[in-house]
Amino acid sequence: MLYQTSIAPLAPESWFITETNARGQFTFDNVPGGSTADFGVDAPGMASILTFCDFGLGEGEQFAVGCTDIHIVLPPGAHIKGQVIDEITGRGVTDVEVLAVPHSYAGWCFRKDPIQTDPNGHFEFTGLAPDKYTLQAVSCKDGAGTLTVTIEPELRIYNVKIPLRAIPLEVTVHGLENEGPIGNAEVRVEQKDPASGYPVFKQEMVTDVNGLARLFVPPGECEITVFKGGYGAIFEPQGVQIDLGKVLRHEISLPRTACIVSGEVLDGQGRTLSNAQVMQMGFGPRTLTDTNGWFDTSHMGFYMSRLPSKVRVLARHISSGLGAIEMLEDPNKSGRPHGQITLKPAYVLTGAVTDPAGRSMPAAYVKLLLTTSVTGSYPILVTEVATDANGVYCVRSVPPQPDNLKDAYAIAACAEGFGITTVGKIPFHDDVTTPVRLDPIVLQPADQAISGVVLDSNDQLVAGALVEVYGPRLSSRYGPPLRGKTLTDAQGRFRVVDLCEEPLEINARSPSKQQQTGTIWAHGGNENVRVFMGQKLQFTPSLIGKPLPELKDLKIELLPADLNNKIILVCFWDMNQRPSRNCILELAERAKELKNKGVIVAAVQASKVDEKVLAEWMNGHNISFPVGMIPGEVEKTKSAWNVRSLPWLILTDREHIVRAEGFALAELDEKLKANK
Repeated sequence: MLYQTSIAPLAPESWFITETNARGQFTFDNVPGGSTADFGVDAPGMASILTFCDFGLGEGEQFAVGCTDIHIVLPPGAHIKGQVIDEITGRGVTDVEVLAVPHSYAGWCFRKDPIQTDPNGHFEFTGLAPDKYTLQAVSCKDGAGTLTVTIEPELRIYNVKIPLRAIPLEVTVHGLENEGPIGNAEVRVEQKDPASGYPVFKQEMVTDVNGLARLFVPPGECEITVFKGGYGAIFEPQGVQIDLGKVLRHEISLPRTACIVSGEVLDGQGRTLSNAQVMQMGFGPRTLTDTNGWFDTSHMGFYMSRLPSKVRVLARHISSGLGAIEMLEDPNKSGRPHGQITLKPAYVLTGAVTDPAGRSMPAAYVKLLLTTSVTGSYPILVTEVATDANGVYCVRSVPPQPDNLKDAYAIAACAEGFGITTVGKIPFHDDVTTPVRLDPIVLQPADQAISGVVLDSNDQLVAGALVEVYGPRLSSRYGPPLRGKTLTDAQGRFRVVDLCEEPLEINARSPSKQQQTGTIWAHGGNENVRVFMGQKLQFTPSLIGKPLPELKDLKIELLPADLNNKIILVCFWDMNQRPSRNCILELAERAKELKNKGVIVAAVQASKVDEKVLAEWMNGHNISFPVGMIPGEVEKTKSAWNVRSLPWLILTDREHIVRAEGFALAELDEKLKANK
């Protein structure tokens, strides 16, 4: 089971902090089950680091609860000592804010706090981790400057000089359609490292009453963004070039993009309802009505690139059992949809959650989900309840679905140690006063794992690849749910736990710049799964112990007399892949030897190629055994033969029962001995 929830305290708390013992060991014993974490580590004389991975996993996703073999290596802390000087006079500049900005994402998330220069312009950083850094110096009255340094472990850098250059950037912000200057807007200027794409210089300033923000920026390419709460935001940064000796004046027209929904919620008798839940459908904000039944989302900060002429709103009042889905109009597209919402009697959804044996499951989570044309295949959460001591849940005040939103609701249930089960079609009836009773939701144990390796097109193991495991789609309305993810180790191996025994889609993505991908379908509990970059393969039950499927379906014509009392070796391959070609050539060299041992060899081209080109290649390399080709649907045929990668060898006994599959050609002699 995968919970998409993070814990981010507003301030450091003892719950999140501990100290190592004399042996460097640490323990956190109060972390919720099923959680993952990363660690920020500080130690005297050592570099401060964050364990966050630069690729594939989000912050806080690297280590799962229960890990006891975490090994964190702290490099010795590096040291930088320097001075900020005026570029013209060479004198030290006091009260300048200096920031050491790492170029790696992990370092950027865990960078040191800025420091102020002393009266002589001196500054000092200690405990820096090995990385490439941009030293950023900014003064609101004297200018700005940057210097890039590369830090190795234990390196000490002294007498660093950061010259301040007074290159002003004046940004004027005004509204569209002659709305005049916009004061109190936040102007942000950034310069980014070309390699990593992370900011190495950033300065923020608020516009004055004339809409003007005056900043000092180092020379180079910059990106400008503007934001004003409750008004609007620039979604695409505007690029500018800062040159020495020039004052750059840049004007920005800030559109209204804030969508603020407001109104009041009433019952059928016109009485206002306090504490009613109101949510803008899609990915919009949600809020509660006040004591006068009024709601207003101006404090929520919801911005849209295109303001709509109307928005759909879902409102629920739990204590009265009322609810409604209504449109709020904004014909002028001002970003201020407003109106009254009159609630009507709404549905009650009830049912039970059980395990496969029919035992009730108390304290299971039950979620009411909703999809719309805005959310696409990503459902949004309407509400969440827990089952009682008898495993029974009750979701109140569920508004009837509009005609154009049929089957928009779904129910998802989960519990610790079990997977997620989703019910896609809710049997609504016409009488909202009668509860809708759903069939029991059966949760399957999440006690399975899936493991294997990731390989590239040359059959080489891929370390550090991101592996994501998805469950089956509920319907075309919903995307496949993520069940778990991990990174392959140094040997290209992966293992994902807490899965159900169900069909799973495994996607792998390499950490290289080419971002190669591979996909395979498997089942919870499968081991030795092989994911190949650039391939999509179906994982199906093994053929071992079963009769060999018909070869004639693969365009291989062998007489029954030729096969009588003979071992059959079938090689699925692809002439466009070097490992496959090498396998066929080695089989060709051994064809006579294998024939003398009573082994019939046949090859199957497992991708679409020109038959003439294939024949020419076979003749040019003196391939003596028969070679067929998959006709029709390639993936369907590979699935039927349980071909998980290429090349793929299948070996039968003399009764043509499969005895081995998916082995390396180097293992053939061993398999033949076992066959005897």
